[in-house]
Amino acid sequence: MCLYKNRKFAALMAAAMLCTSSVPFAGALEDGRGNLPKEFTEGKVASVNVNGSVEGVLKEDGSLWLSGTDTIGTYFTPFTKIMDHVKDFSFSTDIAIIKDDDTLWIAPMKDAATPSAYKKKLSDVRSISYVSDKLGLVVKTDDTVWGWGLDLGGDLFPVAPKTLPSSSISKDNWWEIYEVIKPTQMMTDVKKARGVALATMLLKTDGSVWIYGQEGFYLLGDAEENGSRHKPIKVMDDAKDIFGDAGMCMVLKNDNSLWVWGRMPWSNEIVETPKKIADHVVAADDCGNALVYITEDGQLWSIGNDVNNSGGVGNNEDSKSDTPFKTTLTGVKSLGCSPYRGHGAAIKTDGSLWVWGDAGIEYFSQDAPPFYDLYNKSEYGDNLYDFLQIAGPDQTVNTPSTTPAAKPAAAATAKPTSAKGMVNGKQVAFDAYEINDNNYFKLRDIAKVLSGSEKQFEVTWNESTQSIELKPGTAYTLVGGELATGKARQQTAKLSTATVYLNGAVADLTAYNISDNNYFKLRNLGKQLNFGVDWDGSTQSISIDTSKGYTE
Repeated sequence: MCLYKNRKFAALMAAAMLCTSSVPFAGALEDGRGNLPKEFTEGKVASVNVNGSVEGVLKEDGSLWLSGTDTIGTYFTPFTKIMDHVKDFSFSTDIAIIKDDDTLWIAPMKDAATPSAYKKKLSDVRSISYVSDKLGLVVKTDDTVWGWGLDLGGDLFPVAPKTLPSSSISKDNWWEIYEVIKPTQMMTDVKKARGVALATMLLKTDGSVWIYGQEGFYLLGDAEENGSRHKPIKVMDDAKDIFGDAGMCMVLKNDNSLWVWGRMPWSNEIVETPKKIADHVVAADDCGNALVYITEDGQLWSIGNDVNNSGGVGNNEDSKSDTPFKTTLTGVKSLGCSPYRGHGAAIKTDGSLWVWGDAGIEYFSQDAPPFYDLYNKSEYGDNLYDFLQIAGPDQTVNTPSTTPAAKPAAAATAKPTSAKGMVNGKQVAFDAYEINDNNYFKLRDIAKVLSGSEKQFEVTWNESTQSIELKPGTAYTLVGGELATGKARQQTAKLSTATVYLNGAVADLTAYNISDNNYFKLRNLGKQLNFGVDWDGSTQSISIDTSKGYTE
């Protein structure tokens, strides 16, 4: 999450400049660890946080590292070890650290590498919404929200400071400003809080999402309201996580669908109420002019545009994509992005850390060293056009201990199968093919003949993720063309690239595309959907039995 001293100022900067650099996704995966401290590059990475031109990396051993330049010219070059025994962290003009014992410690960013500069602020802290220049909002382990400092914009606290007990606030009579002088409980039953431009989102323990703050970018869902609002209003239910930053709110629902509202950074469109963007999502973030998200199969996707010829979205050209597209980065589990610099970072499941995007020259200083000079990858003011690994296991030398199974050929000869097809004892005329000594059946044909049985399943196509979705237990919806007779001739089959989801999880299924239809290995389908598949050599027939489960 990107945190700034003044969130109102940060939001206005984002709106005016449209984040003058963004997220370029190109094809190459490169190694950029040669110019970095060995202690940093070795070992797995647990989490990453990006704020402007500063990148913070928490390793699995509990060590916290910083690199880059903040808004007031604090340099950490190259990656500097800040502290051990760290559980979580966040930073802007101040740095906040949650230690292993759940205590919260704060220091000025310029003193981040000085242990004596840290002051203990709270105990039993689970997560940080934001801490900046004596302002703070955190969630404690008992699901309570605590805050302190000045709430000048009306977007920091879920209650008006003047309503708090007099012992917790002070008042400047001239300015009529109320300051919360010590950490004070403000709300209960909150799982997570997230600062978003002029507002704050709350995810409550019951899965409901609430928001309060100022009406900028219609974040409050009320086009008629332009003032500030301390009292949170309910936006939606059935949520399990919240994301967001520079004027865009994102909610991940329990069915792994991603919903957004606010200002869409790739089009400047204002979405007043939650709008579904994608399915099968596990995490998302705002990376400048693009929204990036991870799907259940570990694939990194992007929606967005690139400006000022800073590398393009996927093709190193000034371009735009209003629909989600796959990047070349796979095996991803978590993200960290700065919407104000177009700098992104991702952690793979193997603990390796990958970066991309803006070179890291701050708005406020032309004296800042190029961030990616650390990796010998760019000149002053340039962007990183590809995904670059900077920490974690070396993927180029990891060799499996056993010989992996052979991958299906990209193209293969498909011969019309000579075997008879039987379903629960009755012959069915399938349009099936033999490919590499295995029988492949049209997916929708199988769905049709099983519909109405206890093994029935629905088949749908998700355009946004270019994927096939299977829902067992749901009756199949006819689309036309099922069990149609094929051309009964030898054809060339191409390996299908579509991802298949079964009940929201990626299914291990081999499929080939023949004449614009997907054909699946029957035994694979039987195993995944748990229906019986048998071969009778005496009658040269393939049998499907819905009364029993799959056996090898």
